[in-house]
Amino acid sequence: MGTKQYSRVPYDSAAADKKGRYFFGKRIRGEKRGKAMMKDKKEDLKGKMWYFLLYTGGFLAAAILMLLIFRKENASFTKMADGVAQHYAVLMWIRNTLRQFLHGNFALPMVDFSVGQGFDVIGTLNYYGVGDPVNLLTVFFADNHLDQMYMFLILFRMYLSGLAFSYYCSTAGIQRKASVLCGSWLYVFCSFALMGGMKHPLFLNGMLYLPLLLAGTEKILQKKSIRFLSVSVALAFMSNYYFMYMNTILCGIYLCVRLYGHYREYGIRKILLLILKMAAAWIWGICLGAVIILPSVYAFLHNARVDTAVEEAQNFYSIAHYRKMILGFFQTLPMTNGWTVHGTAIGGLAGVLMLFTSKKRSRENCQLKIGFVVLLVLLCIPFGGKMMNGFAYVTNRWSYGMAFLCALMAA
Repeated sequence: MGTKQYSRVPYDSAAADKKGRYFFGKRIRGEKRGKAMMKDKKEDLKGKMWYFLLYTGGFLAAAILMLLIFRKENASFTKMADGVAQHYAVLMWIRNTLRQFLHGNFALPMVDFSVGQGFDVIGTLNYYGVGDPVNLLTVFFADNHLDQMYMFLILFRMYLSGLAFSYYCSTAGIQRKASVLCGSWLYVFCSFALMGGMKHPLFLNGMLYLPLLLAGTEKILQKKSIRFLSVSVALAFMSNYYFMYMNTILCGIYLCVRLYGHYREYGIRKILLLILKMAAAWIWGICLGAVIILPSVYAFLHNARVDTAVEEAQNFYSIAHYRKMILGFFQTLPMTNGWTVHGTAIGGLAGVLMLFTSKKRSRENCQLKIGFVVLLVLLCIPFGGKMMNGFAYVTNRWSYGMAFLCALMAA
C-alpha cells in the first residue's frame, strides 16, 4: 500500500489577521459603546444633580423671602385660619404619641377626647394627617421649637410637591429641564399653596400626591409595573382620604384624555386592559393602607357635613365669582372665592396663552388643550365643585389640579 499523501494547506496570515481584527474590532466597539453609555449615565446624573441644586436653591430663596415678610408683619403660620385651634393641636398630639411609642409605650389610643376634634382617633384625625408620613418628622423637634416645626412641615410639603412635579415631567418624557424647573416653581408657589396650604397644611397633601399618581398612571401607559402607582395610592389615602378622592377623579380625567389620543393606536381591547390594570393598582393600594383608609371613609360617610344642602341652586355661579376666577389665573386674591384658587402667576397664564396660540400641532398639545377645557368647565359650574367634594356641598378645593395643568403648560 502506498503512503497516503496529505496536502498541506498554507497558513494565510492575511485572512487570519482579518478575522482577528474583525473579532477584536467588534469587542472594541462594544467597549466603546459601554463607555459611551457610562458617560451618558454620568452626564444624566450630573444634569439631575444640577437640576436638584437649582430647584432647591430657588425654593430656599423664595421661602426665606416669604418668612422675612411674615416676620416683618409680625405674623405666623399658626395664626392663620384654623392653625392653632385644629392643625397645631392635632400635630402636637401626633408628635407626643410618636414620642411615647419610641419610648416603649406601644398602645395606640383609638379614642381620645383631649384633642378636641372628636373621639375617634383614626376616623376623625386622618383628615388632619394621622397617617401622613411627613408628620413622622415631628419627633425631631424639641418642645421649644414647635412653632418652627409647624412652619417647617408646611414648607417641606411645598418643597416635595415641586419634586413630585419634576418627577412627573421626567416620567412623561419632558426633557426641557429649564422649563420644567420654572413649571415646578410655579406649581409650588401657586395660589392654592399660598392660600390653602398655609392656612390648612393638610391641603398640601393633594398637591403633593397628584403628580405622583399621574406619574404612576403614565408608567402603566408605558407598560411598566403597577407597583409605583399602588404605593402612591396607599400613601395618598393614608395621608388624607378627602384629597385622595379628588385626585382619583383627576386621575380618571387624565387617563381618559391620554387614552383618547391613542384610541386608534391601542384599540378597544388594549384600552380595557389598561383600565383594568389601573383599577388593580388602585385596589392594591387601598388594601395596603386599609387599616387607616376604611375607618376614615366610614367616618366621612357618617359626617354631618355630607347632608349639607347645596349653597347655590343655580346652574352657574354669580358674575362676581367668574370675575374673581379670571383674575385668579394670574394673581393671588385675598379671598378664596369658594376655594377657586388655581393661579400660577403670570408664568402659568403665559404658558396657557402660548399653547392655545401656537400653530404647532401635536398629540401632546391637543391633550393639554382638552384637559384645560374639561377642568375649566368643572370650575365654572357648581356641580363640578359638588362632585369633587363627594356630592356634599359646593367647593373647589380641587383647584390645585388646574394649577398643576397651567404649570405643566408652562413647562
